[in-house]
Amino acid sequence: MDYDSHYRAFRQYARLRSQLKAAHTDVLEKIMLRRRMKNLADFCIIRSAEDRRRKIE
Repeated sequence: MDYDSHYRAFRQYARLRSQLKAAHTDVLEKIMLRRRMKNLADFCIIRSAEDRRRKIE
């Protein structure tokens, strides 16, 4: 994978994360955002802190 698409995916991930933290998003929207973030994380190997903890256990 080239650097450019990796960077784009990371920016999109950050945008989704800020949407997730916003108070006005409802529960269903949050679930969808989480799912999209997980797909992005798999795509550009961004691991969340929980994933890292789960691997250690």
